[in-house]
Amino acid sequence: MILATFSTAAFCFIIFSSYNWDFLEWCLFGSIASATDPVAVVAILRELSASETLSVIIEGESLFNDGMAILFFEIFKELVTSDGDEIQGGALGAHIIKKFIQLAVGGPVFGFVAAKIAIFLLNRIFNDATVEITITLVSAYLTFYVGEEILGVSGILAVVILGIVMNSERTSISPDSEHALHHFWEMVGYLANTVLFVIVGITSVETAVSSFVSWTDVGYLCAIYFLLAAIR
Repeated sequence: MILATFSTAAFCFIIFSSYNWDFLEWCLFGSIASATDPVAVVAILRELSASETLSVIIEGESLFNDGMAILFFEIFKELVTSDGDEIQGGALGAHIIKKFIQLAVGGPVFGFVAAKIAIFLLNRIFNDATVEITITLVSAYLTFYVGEEILGVSGILAVVILGIVMNSERTSISPDSEHALHHFWEMVGYLANTVLFVIVGITSVETAVSSFVSWTDVGYLCAIYFLLAAIR
């Protein structure tokens, strides 16, 4: 993600100079465009009955990619939208490091604490699938909300660590509830991906209709597509 973000920014800064974006703005674009999504890949692997371990590795990599993409997006968004007089020279590097530590370290630490609390609660429930599913659902959304809105850390990374820690101590889930819990989160993941792609499609069409898109822009889009493929 780091290499892809800055490589995309550097190439776009040189090639698409007609947009008059500075390098930080292209870094913001790079953080958005560089994240990979494995939905189609994982679906193909399942159709081919490929190893479950391979699917998990690819999905896990995507989760960390998404977390890092949002982390970079938050950093560059703040740099692009902030007053240039506030962070200059050496202060810019210090600001980036501070923001990175706050998001990249604070998020996983909070996620670990939240996982321990959720595990503590699950250990006190036995063979009650409804309550156990509710605890996992509430812990995921509360971890994201508290991390993002109250603590100012990366909610995505916090939720990723929450899932990893809870999975490492899956004995806290009752044997009779594990099957129902697995299918519940499979359905939630499917619905979330479906809604996400529908929203992205609608937003893209509305943006294209409401703003002027020239044939030059279409050519740039094609060039960026092949550029991203080469960088990845």
